[in-house]
Amino acid sequence: MRYFIFLSILLVSLTGCDVQANKVSGESQGVNLDLSKIDNVVKSKDNNEKTKYFNALLVEAESNNPIAQNLVGVVFENGYLNQKKDIKKSIYWYEKAIKNNNGVAENNMGSLYAHGNGVKQDYEKAYNYYKSAMSKNVPEAINSIGFMYFNGFYLERDLKKSMRIL
Repeated sequence: MRYFIFLSILLVSLTGCDVQANKVSGESQGVNLDLSKIDNVVKSKDNNEKTKYFNALLVEAESNNPIAQNLVGVVFENGYLNQKKDIKKSIYWYEKAIKNNNGVAENNMGSLYAHGNGVKQDYEKAYNYYKSAMSKNVPEAINSIGFMYFNGFYLERDLKKSMRIL
């Protein structure tokens, strides 16, 4: 039974460990921020389409759109749209999005610190980013905090609290 509970929590929690873009849809200054469009462009074999989309996304991010800022961070973190992976650029854009109150960017920063991806692993920083994102109802952050309680990362291991959160 304990194994089943652990496996269930692990599977649910791993969904929060992935980098998340914003769950939005819409058109903004000529760049479609709908996730299905973004996914199609990322999977496209048309390098011109990828470059054009990234350039339009960057213009939108530079105009202080927190959703676009977070998405540019995701692009650099993962090396999407013909961009080289660059965690420093990713952090730069996540921080800009966070200053504009983007909870998904906070969750993404938490994930960088939780996994030590391009930064020194720091569970306290990860927890603080997740906690702030959780206050903005970002489901992945809620899962990540539950996972931290379950495993005792930074927080005292507390299975009951972990189950309540998850």
